[in-house]
Amino acid sequence: MRWYAAFRCFGKAELILKQISQKIHSEDLGRYVPRVCFEKGPKKQFFLFMAIDSAAPGEPPEALQGLLRLPALKSPFCIHGRLQPFSREEIKPMVSAEIDVHDYARTIRWVARHEDAEDPFGLIPATNQPSVQDRSEPFSHLMLWLSAVGMGTFPIFRAGCQSLSLSDSTTPASRIFRRLRLLGHVESSNDGHHWSVAPSVLAQIARYDGDIEFAFCGGRDAKLIQALKEACVVKEEGQPNGAGPALIKVCFQNEAAVETAVSELAPRYGLKAVPAAELFAQRVPDLMAWCAGLLPVEGIVPALFNLRMFDDSGFADCIFTGTGGFYEFRRADSVRGDYYLYYDAHRDKWIRGDWYGLRFLALHGRGALQEVRFDPSSGSLAVRQTERWPELYERVLVLCSGRLPTINAGWLVYSNVPKDIAKSLTEKLGIPLEGR
Repeated sequence: MRWYAAFRCFGKAELILKQISQKIHSEDLGRYVPRVCFEKGPKKQFFLFMAIDSAAPGEPPEALQGLLRLPALKSPFCIHGRLQPFSREEIKPMVSAEIDVHDYARTIRWVARHEDAEDPFGLIPATNQPSVQDRSEPFSHLMLWLSAVGMGTFPIFRAGCQSLSLSDSTTPASRIFRRLRLLGHVESSNDGHHWSVAPSVLAQIARYDGDIEFAFCGGRDAKLIQALKEACVVKEEGQPNGAGPALIKVCFQNEAAVETAVSELAPRYGLKAVPAAELFAQRVPDLMAWCAGLLPVEGIVPALFNLRMFDDSGFADCIFTGTGGFYEFRRADSVRGDYYLYYDAHRDKWIRGDWYGLRFLALHGRGALQEVRFDPSSGSLAVRQTERWPELYERVLVLCSGRLPTINAGWLVYSNVPKDIAKSLTEKLGIPLEGR
């Protein structure tokens, strides 16, 4: 039978939660204590409620005696010398969301990682325009190093960026990480903490003239690039504002030349030529399906943080009432947000993803998204900087040309975007497309 024991606690709720979780996992007590929850808005003194499964309410199993002797639980709510049992219905009006014991360890590791290292999903918008300094060479060195290493953790990636003087306080490694994913050079795990170099591939660029052009994506093998130079025309073009590794553009005169070169190089290098942007555009889900697939984060207790909720212009202080939206979590001693999460009220889930993607969800939920502008004659598609798309959809736009967007008067301008791709993506995102 499940019942709840109440404890009057003092101090920091987060530290108490860690103590309890460590005890439960070290002594394998999860089958007796499946959940805990805190009094809403805990300060220095608050109630903690612990769900206990036992034969009779008020009588905890003998195995829990060590847990119940923790200093943090020294003030239990008792009647006649025994724990007073409460039902879920009795405590529901005064408590926050419950924390599942099976997520304790994962939640603690997640918090610790973010305290010690930059969060690859913790990206926030640049406050200044990107530097006009051309850094194509160090970015190219980064790609060669990543290709040689093959895979690793985000701290390893950050160290590589720092050693090449690519990342600093204004350009964090998380921003560079996102650019490389947009360009199709690297892939990452769902939580963003592990990466691997994408296979070398020729991603076909939309045709607006007679040539057949491809963007070289993925791992950079010097021998493969030299072999391509011997088989066809290879050009290097810098990214806008020098914001990433130079575009290696591979040009062929006709389809037969493409087939010949790929068939010769595939056995040695596994090279493929694919219409990447077109394939991605077909396969990306609509916005709600994308949202449903985002990584849920368990064990979040909003009452432990100072919360700010995103409105149309920025974050504003709030008290969590169960309203869906994009939230900034900040500890009392923090000068900036510690975490950025989206609350999906329909599923009662906190979810995480790329910063711009969560902001886009919030704007979509508020009905605040404006039209996207498109010039079909040139294939230029413009998105407001304040409404930047989730990474999955922005990647399709970038792969259309192999180039990151240029910035013009508050707009992100993507080049070489075919009309059918522009139409397909805006329909999936629920955005008006102006200039069809």
